[in-house]
Amino acid sequence: MNKIVTSATWSFFVLCIFNAVLVIAKESYSPLKALMAALTGHHWVTHGVIIIVLYLLLTMALFKFCRVENTDINDARLGNRVIQGGLIGVFLITGFYLLH
Repeated sequence: MNKIVTSATWSFFVLCIFNAVLVIAKESYSPLKALMAALTGHHWVTHGVIIIVLYLLLTMALFKFCRVENTDINDARLGNRVIQGGLIGVFLITGFYLLH
């Protein structure tokens, strides 16, 4: 599998979870939400910028520092990581709002 695809997939997986945690943190701690709103005019804009920047940085770091020598990693396994990351994020946010 192409090293950049593998790096980007794992970055997506991690950032799906981080995105959910950031949503929960903003909703749970109003000073964080206010700070993020003050930085760009709206907390969702700041949230989006943070996620995009971290995704790019993590993808580049994984590409540079991680070796992809395992030939067992295939398209199906990487596709599963994308689905798993998305589902974990959805479950975290949904669980928070159901309990909140």
